[in-house]
Amino acid sequence: MSDFQTVIETLTDLETENFCENDGIALRAPDIHSYLTRICYNRRSRMDPLYNQFVIAGVVQSKEEEEKKVEQDFYLGYTDLYGTTFVDNYVATGIGGHIALPLLRKYYDENMTIQQAKKVLEDAMRVLYYRDCRSINKIIFAKVTREGGVEIEAPVSLETNWDMREINPVPAHLKVEKDEEKTE
Repeated sequence: MSDFQTVIETLTDLETENFCENDGIALRAPDIHSYLTRICYNRRSRMDPLYNQFVIAGVVQSKEEEEKKVEQDFYLGYTDLYGTTFVDNYVATGIGGHIALPLLRKYYDENMTIQQAKKVLEDAMRVLYYRDCRSINKIIFAKVTREGGVEIEAPVSLETNWDMREINPVPAHLKVEKDEEKTE
């Protein structure tokens, strides 16, 4: 069984046990995030880590906020195989944690529009595409609303430019001359 399947099974068992208690308490994103962090740290300490990186997201509201009709808040957390954890407005996993996360930190603005956010994400994903030879230039945007809805858009192809000097140091006019020599 894979590590991810182990986590899914553990969380399903936890949810089943919680349902059987019938005490009216439901697990929220911060609860699941904390639980996963403890599992990852425990497994790492036993030298049997779960080789996964987890992004836990949700829309949360406490009982007090619910009664006061306070607007719900978004939750986005990260946990890795070592039990390292943080909560932020943006997260990235894999190579994105090394390359895209600094770009997201630089250009993130709390008051940005959906279009501005998409532009930042497109730029970050474009940089990742240029750096990873096993990827494709198609991405899918998804948006989570405060009402708990999820909107998933159709795949989008990123515009790329392989004639950039940083990627391809051969000047464009030399490429044209070589193409002309082939036709003669």
